[in-house]
Amino acid sequence: MCMHQINQNLDNNKVDYLYLNGIKGIAAIAIVIFHYTDFIYFGALHDELVWRDIIGFLYDYGYYAVDIFFIISGMLFRLNYCEKIASFEYSFSGFMKRRIVKIAPLYILTTMITALLQWCLMAIREGYAFRHNATYNMVLASLLGIGKIGRIGGVVNGPAWYIEVLFLCYVVYFFGIFWLEISHIFVDKIIVSQKSLESDRTEDFKRSVCGGYRAYCYWAFLCLIIGMVLWNHKSELAFFDIDCGRGMVGFSVGFIIMEILSKKRDFSRIVSLLWCAVSAGLILIAERFAKIDVDIYGHQEIFFTLVVFPGVILFIHSYKIIRTILSKGIMNYLGKISFSMYLWHFPIEVCFILLSCLLNIGINFSKPKLFLIRIAVTIIASVISYRFVEPLLKRLLIKIHERVKRDER
Repeated sequence: MCMHQINQNLDNNKVDYLYLNGIKGIAAIAIVIFHYTDFIYFGALHDELVWRDIIGFLYDYGYYAVDIFFIISGMLFRLNYCEKIASFEYSFSGFMKRRIVKIAPLYILTTMITALLQWCLMAIREGYAFRHNATYNMVLASLLGIGKIGRIGGVVNGPAWYIEVLFLCYVVYFFGIFWLEISHIFVDKIIVSQKSLESDRTEDFKRSVCGGYRAYCYWAFLCLIIGMVLWNHKSELAFFDIDCGRGMVGFSVGFIIMEILSKKRDFSRIVSLLWCAVSAGLILIAERFAKIDVDIYGHQEIFFTLVVFPGVILFIHSYKIIRTILSKGIMNYLGKISFSMYLWHFPIEVCFILLSCLLNIGINFSKPKLFLIRIAVTIIASVISYRFVEPLLKRLLIKIHERVKRDER
């Protein structure tokens, strides 16, 4: 039985996962608040940051929320694309075109705007904001999506490294699923040609190893292990660096979570506790016997990615009232504009610094008023981008692609 046949009713239940929008919205707000610490380089004292006593944990650990984005991306990949890839409905070029049309326009726009702002800052104060360079080579590498993962200096729009790693995860999982499905078809041909009692045994082998949900879970676990090795050992290899490992771990965890959720609709709260217990146990074993330094009590990301965040998502899924709150109203809308907030908040920060330099005034970034203005400007820009700019850019990109295809003919 093929994987896309095993979960044929999954598409009918996508409405059950709208609460992921609410979680994305919360994660985006956490990242925006965390990056307010960037203003420390421009006069804001770390101990005097706005409402330090209340939201200080976001200043310290808000960047962990990026791992939530990776987890949710893995879940949505499993939910929306896995069966279509397995059934060969999507070719690699077709799949990547869909993702590029959705993600690339805003990514390119915010990268170019950030580069222009940084160049203006360089002309005024002979220095870039927040120690992020904007050389021509770096801008080109960022536009090609290899600035960070290719170890060419990083990305111009600081938080956009997530996009590069996300596309790498797409490539790895697409070809993994494609290869497993090809293996499944190959074993099918062996079974058809085999006229013996051993065919039943081969059929069991086919279902458990070469096709079906187990094979995809094996692939996800393999990617998870590779990601943990890269992450833990702080790899600096191009396309296999620490950030690629971090993204691969989160994406794989999300894929496995969605596989679990798709197998049992009436999800028990006990399973979320079991996930946390098993994950924590495996980390302790790794720390004890494999000497992998995960430093559980030091709030390391690997603990949150493997234990805390999955446990919270599984727990939320088991309570209908929480799912409803996160999938309705403002929480749902924050999730819809979360991608826009993620890419716009950094150029907005650079813009604040540029205005400060142009007006030649010393802005006190520790003031609550400025903190609220920055949050408001980020949300307003994200809403405008989501409602007007992104649809326009997507239509423009589609028209350009169609024109190129007509010219080729």
